[in-house]
Amino acid sequence: MSTPRANLQPLYFGAEASESFRTQIERLRDQLKAVANLLNPLPFGAELSGTSADLIVLPQLSGAAYQMLEVFRSQPLPMVVLTSEVCSTAIWDWEITGWLRSAGIEVFTPYERRQTEILCRAVAVKRELAQSRFLVFQDDVSAGLYADMFQRFYWWQRENSQRMFERFGITVEERSLLQLTESLRSVSDDQVRSIWEAWQPRLPIVNVPEKARDDTLRLYAALKRILAEEPQIKGMGINCINEFPSMLATPCLVWNMLYQDHKLIWGCEADTLSMMTQYLVDRCLETPAVMTNIYPFLVGQPALDHMDISAFPEVADAENYLLAGHCGYLGVLPQSQAADGWTLRPSVIDVFEGRGGAIDGRLPLGDVTLVKLHPDCAGWTVIEGDLEEYFQAPQSGLSKVAAVIQVGNGPALLEQITSQHFILTQGAAAADFSLLAKVFGLDVHRR
Repeated sequence: MSTPRANLQPLYFGAEASESFRTQIERLRDQLKAVANLLNPLPFGAELSGTSADLIVLPQLSGAAYQMLEVFRSQPLPMVVLTSEVCSTAIWDWEITGWLRSAGIEVFTPYERRQTEILCRAVAVKRELAQSRFLVFQDDVSAGLYADMFQRFYWWQRENSQRMFERFGITVEERSLLQLTESLRSVSDDQVRSIWEAWQPRLPIVNVPEKARDDTLRLYAALKRILAEEPQIKGMGINCINEFPSMLATPCLVWNMLYQDHKLIWGCEADTLSMMTQYLVDRCLETPAVMTNIYPFLVGQPALDHMDISAFPEVADAENYLLAGHCGYLGVLPQSQAADGWTLRPSVIDVFEGRGGAIDGRLPLGDVTLVKLHPDCAGWTVIEGDLEEYFQAPQSGLSKVAAVIQVGNGPALLEQITSQHFILTQGAAAADFSLLAKVFGLDVHRR
């Protein structure tokens, strides 16, 4: 499953395209071929209704722009200025783009080719989302193992799904987890054996019971069959811990396998808001990302109790630190995104004992960014930090490995926190998320 390419509509000033314009078009066509299709050039101001374009590209600017303000205002699509030899905005064109912004006309002005590539992927993803679905499996949130806690989560409200549809165009569909589990009976032992033989060389598995492994592979076969029949599904989630009695095994390994096969985005605990955030990160930035829980040191005992540890690691500036971990490890990180090894180990959650595994995978140390869409889907919180080390508490029951992350301002983060679930991504990416926010009409709250 590959990321779609953007359709760019080049426009030129004057009666006909100049030689330098055509040279720049060929340069863009070559350098952006992995992320964009360039349509046939048209004169600036031409009728664009019915076009398949996602974005207007201006490969050349002219002083004539100062006499064409109303034509700029009338353009039906967002505009990007790509006038340099490296597919960014030439510095002398800041005069015209600055004038346009002062007149209330927003144009994209990437300062490096990487930003241009992100922009192209983002507008293509925006188009694709209108034909896409997220599929979640659950039956009764109010009757699960931890119903009192899970009923508080906003992502299960119909309002959340409606807001995601209104903002991004994506549809969230629910199906029965019980029926999914029942369907696993149709997966034969021969199918399971065949899947294992194909994947075994690629899957480091330690101490996970064979039956749990085979039940997990049955789930993989069933979900893969659904994807083959319904390719418009871009993400799946299961209300795994709350409704685990309805399941045969944990889905962690399945999510890893389906990401390798189809780049399918997964939703631990059927958190669709995290799925949406992770989808944007994965498809637009093409950078490693994992859903995890955050535990700011300032929270104190409630965080320690949830992690089942006696104390946070010793640090010099504790109020600006947090731990990140989910189900005993960092979270469901695909093999292709793990830095130093990847292993499926036995689950540390009591209700999962003997019936599945958890992923022990890690992002590299260094710059990271935490991001999460707000409940109203009108903005997201973006937190840059430094992943300093991985912490393993002695005799810990639930937290085998957690990331130790320093953030800029812990108290400010807690003033605006909207969820314990965040997407942790590699690199200092606040500028990238600001760019994506413009594409998708989001506010940015940096902490």
